[in-house]
Amino acid sequence: MSVETAKKIRESLKAAGYGPKRVAVRNHSYSMGSSVNVTVKDATANLKEIEAIAHENENVRRCEYSGEILSGGNTFVFVAWSREAEQAMAEPFLAAAEAAFEKAGDTVHANVQGTGLTITKSHHDVTVWGESRERLTYCDGKDFSHLATAIAQVIKRAA
Repeated sequence: MSVETAKKIRESLKAAGYGPKRVAVRNHSYSMGSSVNVTVKDATANLKEIEAIAHENENVRRCEYSGEILSGGNTFVFVAWSREAEQAMAEPFLAAAEAAFEKAGDTVHANVQGTGLTITKSHHDVTVWGESRERLTYCDGKDFSHLATAIAQVIKRAA
């Protein structure tokens, strides 16, 4: 099942201008279903458009009463950036992320210059907050490069 789904996703993405140099599509089959992983290799690609195209082909059966996922025959679709694309997106935010990382604390919101975002830092995690103080995401707080990647992803998703 996932072989056909992956093929359909590849064809749809190619028609939208996302060829194999920009997006990789891999299928995985297992005993009770399958999955298709779409990896976006181009940092300039429109993630929302790629997700919409890919998820058109997702097939997950649910119980009509409880909403729980039923076993067997499901095809899950996952879309994510490649590590290289994440690094390319994070590059412009490294300096701002490092500066905010140094200023942030458990209760201290530090502005991420040029983004409209703030962060707080706890023992091992960093939380990224939106302009109206809504929590957008969190990441590993051991290295500010993780923070730069999280900031880039938040900004890219909002675009």
